[in-house]
Amino acid sequence: QAVATGGVVVTSGEEAGQKLRIATADRAVLKVEEGEIALTGSPRVTEGPNKMSGERIVLYVDDDEVVCEACSLTVSGDAVEPAARTATLPEPKP
Repeated sequence: QAVATGGVVVTSGEEAGQKLRIATADRAVLKVEEGEIALTGSPRVTEGPNKMSGERIVLYVDDDEVVCEACSLTVSGDAVEPAARTATLPEPKP
């Protein structure tokens, strides 16, 4: 376990076509065996125009997953792709 305090900045991405993700906080606790970084003290994560803040944010390094407690989230319209929709129309009557 490693602890960092005071203006912590964690960056990831910009590899294999991923967007750059920047996380900031007053404190970060890295648990190597669990593959997680827990951010507290005004934690924020930005990825392009998308922003997340909360009481506690956990970054799961191996899974590229982010969990936010008491979260506020701002998402760009480009970040969400609508599911493909298909419709089956009835056969026309003769």
